Amino acid sequence: MKGIISWLFLLDKKYNLTHPHYHQFKMVSSLIFGDFQLFVRKVYISFKRYKA
Repeated sequence: MKGIISWLFLLDKKYNLTHPHYHQFKMVSSLIFGDFQLFVRKVYISFKRYKA
């Protein structure tokens, strides 16, 4: 996870905000990572409930 974030940070430095797809890419990636974290949390919580 940290590797991906640092890779995104490198992309941040490489492309400035004038790049046409930059903003779209940033939005999509933040959506994906946010949803993924939520999904993992939900699965983990339901798994704990199932075991208890």
